[in-house]
Amino acid sequence: MSRFKVDAKTGNLLVLNEKTGKWRKERKKTEDKVDYSRGVTFMPDIKPFVANAHKGKAIEITSRSQLARYERSNNLKQAGDFKPGEIMALENRRIEKGKEEAARLARETGLHRIPGSKWA
Repeated sequence: MSRFKVDAKTGNLLVLNEKTGKWRKERKKTEDKVDYSRGVTFMPDIKPFVANAHKGKAIEITSRSQLARYERSNNLKQAGDFKPGEIMALENRRIEKGKEEAARLARETGLHRIPGSKWA
């Protein structure tokens, strides 16, 4: 399987020659038209940005692979990476755990809700 990258200076799509290990020009990339005739889809590299979730320390992210490592190391997910209904399922599970814990504490301590109070 071929590996591709975009030359940031020229905008050309480069393909890796597996035998020599050198990148060669594949075809010209234009902003409004990309040739999909060979079934190859590529995404240009991301623009560098600063991420602040790493223990309060700012880190510059300059590539997709670096972003993926950063997300894994900080237990983060992008919004598009969630499956439909996954967020609600996680939230419902969290709520159920809270209810179970409240019921357990009520049984152990003998304290229960007071009907008619704002905590009922």
